[in-house]
Amino acid sequence: TNAKKSLILANSLAKTTTNPQLKQRYSSCAESYDAAVSDIENAQKDLAIGDFNGVNIVTSGAMTEIDDCQDKFVQPPNVTSLLLKNCKTLKDICNIILVIS
Repeated sequence: TNAKKSLILANSLAKTTTNPQLKQRYSSCAESYDAAVSDIENAQKDLAIGDFNGVNIVTSGAMTEIDDCQDKFVQPPNVTSLLLKNCKTLKDICNIILVIS
């Protein structure tokens, strides 16, 4: 999924960047995406059993995790990482899920 790819990307960026601030931000994003992946997996399980309230709750949790990652990059140094684009895409998908559920 997009979330799993973002988790892999965040981990990779955290390992390869030399900037200590960015390393911390990417590591934090990796933790957020790890939780978001778990939330999305739970949403899939809830959907399979028809628990739309559960889908809504865990999808909201995933969005919070994604927001947490995005918030890390409000302050300089600025980055143009694919990770931030993935954040927006995943949030858009979560918004669609929330509307449907």
